[in-house]
Amino acid sequence: MNEESRILGKKLLLMAVHFPPSIGGSPTLLHNIFRYFPAGSYAAVTQNEGTFDPNSRLPCKSYSIPKFPFVRFMQRIDAHAWPLLIPFVERTAFRAQVKENAQAIFLNLPDGKFLIAGWRLAKKLSLPYYVFLHDLWEENEKPINAWFARRFEKQILKEAKTVFTINDMARRYYLEKHGVHSKILLHTIDPEFTKMPARTRPKWKPGKTFRIVTSGSIYVDMNLDALLSLNQALAAHPNERVELRILTAAMEQSLRDEFRDPRIKIKSCTKQEVWQELTDADLLYVPLAFRPRSAAEIETVFPTKITEYALAGVPILVHGPAHCYTVDYARQKKWAYTVYRPAHESLWEGVVRIRDNAALRERLASAGRKIVKERYAADISRWLQQELGVIPWG
Repeated sequence: MNEESRILGKKLLLMAVHFPPSIGGSPTLLHNIFRYFPAGSYAAVTQNEGTFDPNSRLPCKSYSIPKFPFVRFMQRIDAHAWPLLIPFVERTAFRAQVKENAQAIFLNLPDGKFLIAGWRLAKKLSLPYYVFLHDLWEENEKPINAWFARRFEKQILKEAKTVFTINDMARRYYLEKHGVHSKILLHTIDPEFTKMPARTRPKWKPGKTFRIVTSGSIYVDMNLDALLSLNQALAAHPNERVELRILTAAMEQSLRDEFRDPRIKIKSCTKQEVWQELTDADLLYVPLAFRPRSAAEIETVFPTKITEYALAGVPILVHGPAHCYTVDYARQKKWAYTVYRPAHESLWEGVVRIRDNAALRERLASAGRKIVKERYAADISRWLQQELGVIPWG
């Protein structure tokens, strides 16, 4: 019996540090894809913490690594010395594999301890494993943890049955770095699950307030400098009727203090509230760092929220380096207006051009809806099930 037929129709063990009903980019990606997998075809090993959305729970058995009595202490270890937790993850995964009789392992990055623990378990049990890289590994790690990524990254990827990356630039990056061939697993949108509510605000007209919305976590290495450019643009035009809403639960107080303009509101929202805010916006803003710690991360990233922005039917502005994938993709498909200079004057010119050109706003919104059709979760999920041997080809 060959390997393909041995795992065909059998169960996967999915290992992901965050998994639905946890809220975030990675859980959203996994939810959209795995909600279409056959019932009983997979079980999950996770470390869900933080905010949850009960409506996104998936019908699978889930195993969490043990909760420790000294929660804050363990959270600090997880943030700064996660290799110490690898044995706990591996032990939990082993118990799950025994109970579920999984014949293959699906490893989801970001999270180094889950990747190493899953790889170790696969080797011990002689199971095939797959790796989904929707972030870079070594390039994202803190110095104390980066050694483990440098030590194991190439070996783990080389030994995987299949490596999945999120776009062609990420695919080429790992091919050049390690000689690893990968297949592209697109970020998806599930229009059935994330059906946008009806707009409650009238569309913008001259003399009214033009509302810009951005959502998601704010990080120095990912998007802060670009967002501060928009802050500076507003400060340079105090009499303009433009407001900015930042929808995030992850922003340190020291960063919040940077945004003092009364036209800027920082809010923490439920997923449903975020969707309403996106639909009611006049412009959706995607900031990408111009001075990141890892240039490769910005070059290869495709923020999860973009698919939701495209579904909202609102024009999008991408502000980021000219050479990065997100900017290139926006130019190619014309689903967003791009500004690739960091200066706040250039950004403001882009905002004004979109605001004052109704035809441009409509073209951008229409092009956004088109890229949604390329990323339907049900279609991509079926392809992935075939790649993993969960269902037969055809």
